[in-house]
Amino acid sequence: DQLPVAFIVGMVFMVSGIAFKISAAPFHMWTPDVYEGSPSSSTFFFAVVPKLAIFVLLIRIFHASFFEHITKWRYYLVVIAVLTIIVGSFGGLEQKKLKSLLAYSSISHMGYTLVAFSAGTFEGMQILFCYLLLYMVAGLCIWSIFLVLQLKHKYVKKQNKDLAELTSLSKSNNILALFFSTVLLSVGGLPPMVGFLVKIGIFLASIEATMYLVAIVSILCSVISTFYYIRITKTMYFEGSVAGKLYYPIKPHTSILIVCLFYFLLFLFINPTLVYTIAHKIVLLLTVTMV
Repeated sequence: DQLPVAFIVGMVFMVSGIAFKISAAPFHMWTPDVYEGSPSSSTFFFAVVPKLAIFVLLIRIFHASFFEHITKWRYYLVVIAVLTIIVGSFGGLEQKKLKSLLAYSSISHMGYTLVAFSAGTFEGMQILFCYLLLYMVAGLCIWSIFLVLQLKHKYVKKQNKDLAELTSLSKSNNILALFFSTVLLSVGGLPPMVGFLVKIGIFLASIEATMYLVAIVSILCSVISTFYYIRITKTMYFEGSVAGKLYYPIKPHTSILIVCLFYFLLFLFINPTLVYTIAHKIVLLLTVTMV
């Protein structure tokens, strides 16, 4: 049946507003600048935490009110999702600042979450919340490590870090370099971390929804985006340097937080039942409240 023009225009405006809030392409231009210019201590909160609330809003609007028109609005979200994944994957390749690289990483991850949401199935919703929950935990671990790495010879405190500042971190703090590289590779979707499992879940959800082209593009872009995570690992372990750079000592409570987050992510790879159960309960709760 033909939908009214006012309905389509309103849907386009709602999708555009939500896409702007989650930094989806082509509304992503503000994200790298805001990441780079904002204080590092507050970047995590607007980079990770609000996106869970935005996706809850997205579910309540489109699945509660417009689910019978899923064949209509799915096309808008799928196009935005694929464009977001492509922009995030290729945009991060040229970045030499750590915050800017993380900004494009965040953009690509929002594309994957939109792919899971566009599937329109219960399994897609479940893997969406799995992805968001793990993205929040991994993001907290990455930004905690980002904050504790303060070079001693820097007299002017910058809000951003060059990738060169991580040169030979493995010689200065081998454990921290191991944690940082492992969590980054988990976010990139490589084993042995739980990020590998949830990315497979997103690809399977898109295939089950017969979005084969979207699944192929997502898989190829995931391989491409893995390059800039590997580049950070290469900088920490294989850049030529006689000795590692000198950093300020890490406070005990901060090191405890980083260690707990790392081992929690490692535990979830061994036994991911916990995060799947939490995501399952969230989707069931949303389904009940929408009935």
